[in-house]
This record gives sequence, C-alpha cells and structure tokens, in this order.
Amino acid sequence: MSENEPALLAAVLKAVDERRDQLVRLLQELVSIPSVTGDEGAVQDVIEQAFAQRGLTVDRWEATPEEIAPYLGHVGAQERYTGRPNLIGLRPGSGGGRSILLNAHIDTVENGDAALWHHDPLGGEVVGDRL
Repeated sequence: MSENEPALLAAVLKAVDERRDQLVRLLQELVSIPSVTGDEGAVQDVIEQAFAQRGLTVDRWEATPEEIAPYLGHVGAQERYTGRPNLIGLRPGSGGGRSILLNAHIDTVENGDAALWHHDPLGGEVVGDRL
C-alpha cells in the first residue's frame, strides 16, 4: 500500500457517507423499476439521468446483432436487441494516473411467486442498514 492510499480510502469513505441518503434514494428508485432481461430501457433512463446529473459524459446505444456476433459466446443469444440500451458514463481524469472502470448489468429475472418474498422485491424498503 502506498503512503497516499490510506488518505484516499478515507476520502472515498467520507464522500460515500456524506452522500448516503442520496445514494439510498437512487438505489431505491433503481430497485423499483422492473428491468427483466429484454426490458431494461426504463431503468437505463434513470441511470443515464443520474450520470448526467453527476457531470458524466453519457454515451447511449443499442447493440446490433452484427456488433454482438463476435462476442456471442460471452453474452449468449438474444431474442432482440432493440429496447436494451447500453450506457457509458465517462469522467475524464485530470492527471496521469491510472483509470478505473466500473462495469455492471442491470437486467434481472422475473420476481416469481410473491408469497415467497418477505418484502416487495420492487419496494426498495430499508430494514436496519440494508435495502
């Protein structure tokens, strides 16, 4: 660990703590939007808005079958490509340091039998310190 890393970690944890309520609200909004595989557009709208509000440059596109073809072994066959936008949020650095990439996918599976849930899976309920 370099001598700067403890200070950087402390700064990141402080920033997260200061924004906790804002972050929880965003997560609650994201959880409340159904995003079953093949129907991710609505949740991507919220993510795009959150990126823009935080000053990121946003690139949004829908992949075509031709673009995906070389990667089919990794992503699997898709029923359709429309209505399934991809997003990149970019914040350029100001120095010569290393880059960071955060990658996620937002599609989910069906909720299944509601009787099997202790909480509404789209409710975004906070119980204790967990959402």
